[in-house]
Amino acid sequence: MKIDLILLDASPSDTPFHWQCGEIHHAALQVSSLAEVTRRVIAAARADAVLYWDAALGAPDPETMLRTAELPGTLWHAGLRLGAGGLPRIIDHILPLWMLNADPDAGIEATSWRLSLRACLIRAAALRHLGGIHPGFETPAAAALDLGFRAVSAGMLPRHIPSLLPSDIPLSGRETHDLPLEDELLFARRNFRTWQYFWGALRKFSAESHRVTALKPILDTLRSASGSPAAPYPHPEMSKTDALSAAPPARITVLIPTIDRYPYLRTLLAQFRTQTLPPHEIIIVDQTEPERRDNKLIEDFPDLPIRLFVMDQAGQCRSRNLGLQESTGDYVMFLDDDVEIPPDLLENHLNNLQRFRADVSSGSVFEPPQTPQECQKDRIRTSDVFPTNITLIRREVLRKSGLFDLAFDHRSRADHDLGTRIYLSGGVMMMDERTPILHHHAPRGGLRTHGARVVTRLSSRRSIFQRNLMTSSSYYIGLRYYGEKHTREQALLSILTTSRVEGNIWMKFARVVVAAIQLADTRRRLNANLREARDMMTTFPQIPTLKHRPEDQET
Repeated sequence: MKIDLILLDASPSDTPFHWQCGEIHHAALQVSSLAEVTRRVIAAARADAVLYWDAALGAPDPETMLRTAELPGTLWHAGLRLGAGGLPRIIDHILPLWMLNADPDAGIEATSWRLSLRACLIRAAALRHLGGIHPGFETPAAAALDLGFRAVSAGMLPRHIPSLLPSDIPLSGRETHDLPLEDELLFARRNFRTWQYFWGALRKFSAESHRVTALKPILDTLRSASGSPAAPYPHPEMSKTDALSAAPPARITVLIPTIDRYPYLRTLLAQFRTQTLPPHEIIIVDQTEPERRDNKLIEDFPDLPIRLFVMDQAGQCRSRNLGLQESTGDYVMFLDDDVEIPPDLLENHLNNLQRFRADVSSGSVFEPPQTPQECQKDRIRTSDVFPTNITLIRREVLRKSGLFDLAFDHRSRADHDLGTRIYLSGGVMMMDERTPILHHHAPRGGLRTHGARVVTRLSSRRSIFQRNLMTSSSYYIGLRYYGEKHTREQALLSILTTSRVEGNIWMKFARVVVAAIQLADTRRRLNANLREARDMMTTFPQIPTLKHRPEDQET
């Protein structure tokens, strides 16, 4: 592999070392210089990858860089070790509880878009796809964050690799913890929708101590053209076939908790008869009340490897934890009981795990009256969700993260909580949006049994009166992983989005009027949910650990 080096803050006559992996290019630690040198390097198209490196860090180790380029990912950096965590602050107003807005520990390998150009290795094709460094920023730190965010938005997998740096480099650097306001605003203008930019600018303006001074950069940024998302990145991993054909046979456990949805469940089970990759086992955890249980379920599917467990105490976390503890497969496919799947579902997601050397492969869903085409996107991306109605996971990954938190047993967001823990523990998570599956969103059973998820985001967008408010479990996630400030920002956004609805202009106008009338009650309900979440924090988390199987202990 040829790796060209862009050496920062060192003149050609002062290069203190020899770089044998490719050519050396010199750039000042200034955005204009970085942008110009990057433009020349990617235009030449002579390298497989580009390494940005600050001369103040000493000489980069060629063997380390070559090993790093073989790891899962599209770009690799040490941004968290160099102080990029938590930046830019404006994103805390726009996406306060976004999974990828929580920073993993700076000492582990993990997914993170918060890169630093002082130590960053990126595939040349990916850098070319993103268009290089944007020259409009004042600071290299902001230009790097913009590059990282656009990379993850395009579907790339950015990985923080602390071992890129020598172990004696302290966990700090030239990046400051307060970017210039102009850079924060330009970041938001380039990467978010107009209403999100205005909301972030308004929140920044209200938080600035010198508001008159803050108003000018807001007005200046408005004159800039808003950015457009980068096109989906065509992962080179998708062309790999050797690793798939050479992989050992996979044992996949399918885990399906169910409550009183037998017609949907029977349809789903019948679809496993035609899977191109048959499951190792299908674990069903039935929580239906005894008088309504279908006792002929296994008899009607004698050709399927079904293992049925019955629980008298219903709970989505207890049921899934039971299934995980009893599973004997090396992989677990989470499915809801009211979905329909294509015949190559298991094979496709297993291929994703093997191609990207990932730990999690999730998919997207569509709900009636949606069509598959409305939700289908021709891309595979870094995942920021963990939907338990269509996710394949390496079972071993759960040893680091733990199982489902019992705080969510009768509440929504249990899947997001587990996904957050997998992400923070360093797991590689991918989302395949090419073939969405059908989710019926059945009117009974599931979380509706406990009065949760009665109103969804999709249903609220189609109703003048429904409100998809921030729940106590969402508050709980916010308090656990992000803190009080981020959680309150999400609550404000929750109020704002109650006024949004799909439809014609009259529906939108009516929704705004209704939201204004409901405002007092909305705030009352949100405050009640926050109090409940704080009470939950005194009792939870309660997260079981994955037990060892005999075959695990042998290996």
